[in-house]
Amino acid sequence: MRSELALLVALVSACAPDVVIGTERQLTVVATTPLADGRWRQAGFRVAEADTEPASDLWYGTTSTDGALPSFESPALAGADAIRAATVLGTSWVVGGFVTEGGQRVAWLRALDEANGEVWTTMLPAPGGGSTEVTALTTSNEGTLLVAGLEQDSRGWVAMLEPDGALRWRRSFETDFQMQAAGFTPHVVVAEDGPPTPSRRQFWLAGRRSRTDSGYALQMTLDGELWDSEPFGVAGAQSRGVVAAGRSGIVVCTQTGGAVQLAWTQGGGVSGGALTDVPGAFELKTCLGSVSQVKLVGTVLRDELRVPTVVTFDRASRAVVDTQETTPGPFVFGAAQAASGSVMLVGRTTSPMRRWSASVP
Repeated sequence: MRSELALLVALVSACAPDVVIGTERQLTVVATTPLADGRWRQAGFRVAEADTEPASDLWYGTTSTDGALPSFESPALAGADAIRAATVLGTSWVVGGFVTEGGQRVAWLRALDEANGEVWTTMLPAPGGGSTEVTALTTSNEGTLLVAGLEQDSRGWVAMLEPDGALRWRRSFETDFQMQAAGFTPHVVVAEDGPPTPSRRQFWLAGRRSRTDSGYALQMTLDGELWDSEPFGVAGAQSRGVVAAGRSGIVVCTQTGGAVQLAWTQGGGVSGGALTDVPGAFELKTCLGSVSQVKLVGTVLRDELRVPTVVTFDRASRAVVDTQETTPGPFVFGAAQAASGSVMLVGRTTSPMRRWSASVP
């Protein structure tokens, strides 16, 4: 315990003012969303401290402007529970992941109001039984919720929910799109931007297809039909994030080994563009961005410490224009970008385990 406290003191001492290490035990942040007043909404899971407790439980809350988390909600749900993703839907913040019932994981979504009060909760069990969980969320340009997830044995699925949480449709890649999407594991989902038009009533899923052992993208309509499928990346690549900036500007970030690659949607298809000018030992976690830039978020292993790093990539020239690092030590599990352009990295420290976040300009 003494060595753990010493490490925590060392981490706090090394922190710049924009780095926050929480005091909450065993807390991990996986999703964060900025508010206009400088606060951040955060969510994740908390690992059990004793064998008599559930394996984990989910939590969500809102920070103060200095990044502190004055209070957070941890609903009393049965079993091992966790939040995996979050998004904004109208005036609500929606978090998704899973809860455990009867020994099985069940996909779980909850919409929250500004005070983190429950607006609605929806469960999405697997139609044929077995475990299921939410892995990615986004909002369509028609105001509905797009949800991607996994069933047992890593079988992918996707669903659309109404603004009130009611299920409009659900599709399984193993049973509904066997030829083009069987074995597909979705990691991210992104909708077309701009007002709804015939060409913008669609969205993309990016992930990995076990059959080809490579990155894979699915182009789907908002009615739940598979429009097209595209391989991308190099063998063994896994999707880590998607940047949305219009029909011709969706970017999929992948990595295999030490190489990072960006796949671009152009003319309805996906084309890859290799990116090698990143720090050595860079481990990609996700990517964010805008019309002009893509920000690769991950860590660099240096002197046996993980250094959280943001690599800014210019979309026009396809070149790295900036690399920023923050306090070494923690793991990065997610990131979000504020209106100012700053990136908030979130995750946890190693030992003792604490919620961790840092803002990179």
